[in-house]
Amino acid sequence: MKDKQAVLLSVCLLLFTAFIFPADQEKKIRLISDLSIGADAGDENYIFGGIQDVALDSEENIYIFDWRNRQVRKFDPQGTFLSSLTVEEGQGPGEVSMPSATVVTPSGEILIFDSGAQRIQMFDSKGEFRKSLKFEFQATHAVLYDSNTIAVLGLSNGKLFHIYDLEGRILESFGQPFDVPSKLSQYKDMPIMRAPMRCNSSNEGRILLTNPHRYEISVLQDGQQVGSIKGKNEAFRPTSVTKSNVGSFGVVFPYLQIIEYQDILFVCIRGFGRDADNSLDVFENGDQIGTLKVNGILYVADAQGRLYFVEEEDFPRVVRYRLEK
Repeated sequence: MKDKQAVLLSVCLLLFTAFIFPADQEKKIRLISDLSIGADAGDENYIFGGIQDVALDSEENIYIFDWRNRQVRKFDPQGTFLSSLTVEEGQGPGEVSMPSATVVTPSGEILIFDSGAQRIQMFDSKGEFRKSLKFEFQATHAVLYDSNTIAVLGLSNGKLFHIYDLEGRILESFGQPFDVPSKLSQYKDMPIMRAPMRCNSSNEGRILLTNPHRYEISVLQDGQQVGSIKGKNEAFRPTSVTKSNVGSFGVVFPYLQIIEYQDILFVCIRGFGRDADNSLDVFENGDQIGTLKVNGILYVADAQGRLYFVEEEDFPRVVRYRLEK
């Protein structure tokens, strides 16, 4: 009888422990929305043709780049429209041919990376054109490095990153290119095989970028690699080459956005294919603690750790979420 009581007590203790402490110790996480900017009718300032980028200034005003209308629209933290900057299409001063990224400094200066013309067009906080910064190499992305400098991604002279001040002077270059796997060795001399197409920054001299050939995030601080984080997600597709019947080929790159907030790292992976789901992987202190399916793409986090996604179901909009775990 005592043996049966002991077994019953052990089972109860196991059930209690499993309820309080899940066996896999994975934290339950979810996103709760608290703001949406965008509409399908009404005030035209809230109607977007297509959103390409989202950025914040030091006051957490929200800058949304509508690439179809070639406008950067500014909203306050509550989502109230404040102003807009319209950028004309072209090759002249203040004009942009193929906008690829928008950088906003803490003071509200707006920098638009034009991958078509390989330059950055700089505007002051009032939207007045200030100057152009032209690159002599093939750049693919640009991010704010710290409050007074920008980091431009592109393989040149064996380095991945090139730091410029806001006057257009280059200050330093750093970052080693990635090794190309043997199955792609015939393309190893192509710069696009040795560097990702995008990167992210904490705006404090810290850069985050993904190995284009495997799900591994490199962390660079002040020009030096200080760590790496490995993830696991079937949605991640490494760089691949597609060939046609006529001998031409194309390159397909993974698309990731990496956002850091305190000891938490958010990695948003765009699904491959028209109907594929997007994923949000959450890491804490370097450990992957959960994965969520998400409707949009993550672009930035504010000082409270709230996440700003671009979603396009029904109509383009920016939705802000807070993480619960």
